[in-house]
This record gives sequence, C-alpha cells and structure tokens, in this order.
Amino acid sequence: FSEYEVNLERAVMNSKLDKDWLKHTVTDEGKQQYLNIKTGRVENVNPNAKKLEQIKRKQKQRAMQILDQHRLESDRIIDTITQNERSFRASNLERLLETIRAYDSK
Repeated sequence: FSEYEVNLERAVMNSKLDKDWLKHTVTDEGKQQYLNIKTGRVENVNPNAKKLEQIKRKQKQRAMQILDQHRLESDRIIDTITQNERSFRASNLERLLETIRAYDSK
C-alpha cells in the first residue's frame, strides 16, 4: 500500500497546476511559491498537495466503506454458520435421545 501511496503522490504532485495557479521562484531565497492569478493569493505549498489530501481522504473513506461491508458480510456468514451448527447439534442430540429411548424400551 505504501508503494501505491508513493506513486499516487508522485503522480499528483507532478501533474499540471490548475489554470489559475502559476509557479514562480522567489529570487532572493530560491524558494518556490504559487500565485493564484484569480484571487491574488500566494501559497508556499504546491496547490496539488491539497488535491492529494482530498484524494487520499476520499480513498480512505471508500476503503472504510468496503471494510464495513466486508465486516457485515462476515458477521452474516458467522451467524449462518453458528445457526447451522446449533441445528446440527440439536438434530444429533435428538437422534441420540431416540437411540437411547429405543435401547431403554427393549
């Protein structure tokens, strides 16, 4: 899973910025900054990092939903097995009692 996460991060962070964002370098410090030409906002963090977090959050939510579905299905299977086991034991007990009654009546 960590390899998947690394590949996802690489793909998202290397993807093009949205059309409203421009990357520029602050010459004095050599740091990268990102300017939103629509709002004038300047960010020190690549805007794709926010996109990456949104993707991760959605994928985690989906994974949790799938896990919950599997847990419910597992619980149903366990309940079915338990009920079948009880029925099996009850029928075996009934046959044993019939055998004992038949033996006692002789």
